[in-house]
Amino acid sequence: MLMFIDPLTDFGFKRIFANEEHKNITIDFLNAILKLENPIVSIEFQNLEKAIFDIFAKDSENREIIVELQRIDQTYFVDRSIFYTSKQIVNMGVKGSWDYELRPIYFVGILDFKHFSDERYIRYVSCKDEENLEVYKKLQFVYIEIPKFQKPTENLEELEKWIFFLKNLVELKERVFKSESFEDAFEIAYFSSLKGDERLRYEIDLKERRDRYAIETTRERRLEEARKNGIEKGRLEGIVEGRAEGEKRKQLEIAQNLLKSGMEVKTISKVTGLSKTEIEGI
Repeated sequence: MLMFIDPLTDFGFKRIFANEEHKNITIDFLNAILKLENPIVSIEFQNLEKAIFDIFAKDSENREIIVELQRIDQTYFVDRSIFYTSKQIVNMGVKGSWDYELRPIYFVGILDFKHFSDERYIRYVSCKDEENLEVYKKLQFVYIEIPKFQKPTENLEELEKWIFFLKNLVELKERVFKSESFEDAFEIAYFSSLKGDERLRYEIDLKERRDRYAIETTRERRLEEARKNGIEKGRLEGIVEGRAEGEKRKQLEIAQNLLKSGMEVKTISKVTGLSKTEIEGI
């Protein structure tokens, strides 16, 4: 039986969409989302090991593209996206004489939760005036809310195929799309293709996602029960947060065992999601 990895885990997403050997997947994925007047024809990943983003790339026209997969709802996620994108803009500054010309920069947020109050699964944000006319085209944001996408496989546009892929891959039993990039994406997403350390990293990442989903589901259910029963919301949230702290302790225990086995701190950080400081402090 075919099994595919979950592309909404950190490991799975980067394996498919930040893969040096399969940049065609990333290019087609980004072109489907951004719908640029001049499509991306080639890209270079920037500092994948150190970047805080899941994808940080520049294309042949010197446009910067940031992709961030966010699995846990954040009240200020839009603020976060603007904050980190602004940092990249500041980094474009040139010492000495400079006319302030900036490179285009695009931020794509892939959200594994519902963030906005309407039912649109994708929205494009840019700088426009009071008459909705574009004032500045070099800075654009795209937000995709995966849970809101409900379409079946039939008659999907290219963008919709990629969103379907992200949302449903782990449940699929066969390859449903046939273009070259999708064929490559399915090929490297086979669970059976993971070897040794890769499989361990994926299993830990998958467990973390499942645990977070369970915690969030429990939180929502108990908050709903609280509303019905008149229980104080703050006390209930404290209980749920306590469980989250328990999951953190589990990750620290895993890291401790990996340290004892002789695994490098850098590798343990990738596997568990813990920082180097957290691991060295065990």
